[in-house]
Amino acid sequence: MSTRRPVLAVCLGVCLGATAAWAQDPHNGFFLTSPLSLSSGWDQNFVTGYQQLYDTEALLTGPTFAWMKSTHKTDFFIDYQPEIEIYAHNPGLDAWNHISTLRMTHRVNGRLSVDIGNYFLSTNDPTRALSNSLLILPLGRFEQNSFHAGLTYLLGHRTKLVFRAENTYTNSSGVVGPLAGRLDELGSAGTVTLEHKFNASNELTGSYSFLHVDPLSNTAFNSATNVNLLNVAYDYTVNPGLVLHVSGGAVETRQNALLGAAAVEKKLKGVWFAGGYQRYVSFFGGLTPLETGPPAAVGFSQGLVPSNVYQVATFRGWGQLTKRVGLEAGAQRALTGVNLLGQDVRGVTAHIRLDYRVNDRFVWFARAEYYDQNVAEFVPFPGARRRYMAGIEIALTRPPEAANARNRHGQVPADTDDPTIQEPDKPEER
Repeated sequence: MSTRRPVLAVCLGVCLGATAAWAQDPHNGFFLTSPLSLSSGWDQNFVTGYQQLYDTEALLTGPTFAWMKSTHKTDFFIDYQPEIEIYAHNPGLDAWNHISTLRMTHRVNGRLSVDIGNYFLSTNDPTRALSNSLLILPLGRFEQNSFHAGLTYLLGHRTKLVFRAENTYTNSSGVVGPLAGRLDELGSAGTVTLEHKFNASNELTGSYSFLHVDPLSNTAFNSATNVNLLNVAYDYTVNPGLVLHVSGGAVETRQNALLGAAAVEKKLKGVWFAGGYQRYVSFFGGLTPLETGPPAAVGFSQGLVPSNVYQVATFRGWGQLTKRVGLEAGAQRALTGVNLLGQDVRGVTAHIRLDYRVNDRFVWFARAEYYDQNVAEFVPFPGARRRYMAGIEIALTRPPEAANARNRHGQVPADTDDPTIQEPDKPEER
């Protein structure tokens, strides 16, 4: 462990010293948009190769380094967040993980805007990093790069048409045995979406998507996959503390099926609760309010096995229990398909995190995670994995002020069709 301490010290020094060198206006320049996090704990029954291990772990998650540039017509954003994992008894598993996001939006005129984005993930622990993947995966280098380009046309004050093209690449070196290479894929998708807001409380969305996935390995279980997906979703905001979501559709793939989802979000005092049921192809078309994946990430790339129809019951809770104590918890129970032996693959994931806010910059936290699957598929050992971590978060700088065209360029008529004019974003409940 002694040879690794200087690495932690250097990384911590860089993070702490970065804030002194950056000066910027409220909307442009370099920012640290998330806190520095240092934690330690136990990881039980995680799998690497043909081994099932138990070890203590230290985790250093750096702040998110972001650069933003905003003009009257163009918004540009790019960020990077590092993470260092150190194991006490298995130094060969030590890892440096990476997450990076790029997003650019350009408003051509009052009705037309274009959007491009890219999301890159490189991790040694995909089960933990892919928060919505219910497949239990072994430790090993997993890489995913997702790119999208979109075109939005405002048909009227309440209606817009969106065209979106997506491309994703995944590569995993952790899976061994007969399914090695099963997660190495190159996928692309095209989606057309029509959105209409009847009023501030009612929104109807219809979409058609075509997805094509090519395997990058020549195993006997891999073949190209085409998916046609038609979906209609309705959101109803009963009041600021109660939101309902329903959707339905159909999919044509190796398993032709009807799809559907229903969910409710309810705020009780300072805490939001969300629960629902979803039936969809992998994670393409899942309900966003019940997901915890990164914003601007390509949806279908989280699914990994695009031919499977998933049935998922989900519960989440997040918010402030008191002025100083916060909660973030979630659980998913799912049927994720059938394995090569004809067995139903059922999985459970759950996590809970409690925060204690010392002041605006320091937060103590404790987090517990649980991952289980009834049959071994991508790992050679069935059984539940458990992680228990505790640590501290330090906000090195305050996040940038929320930029919006209304407060930057003055008041405009309320009935304008200009998509550059937006109300200030509501702060996220956490």
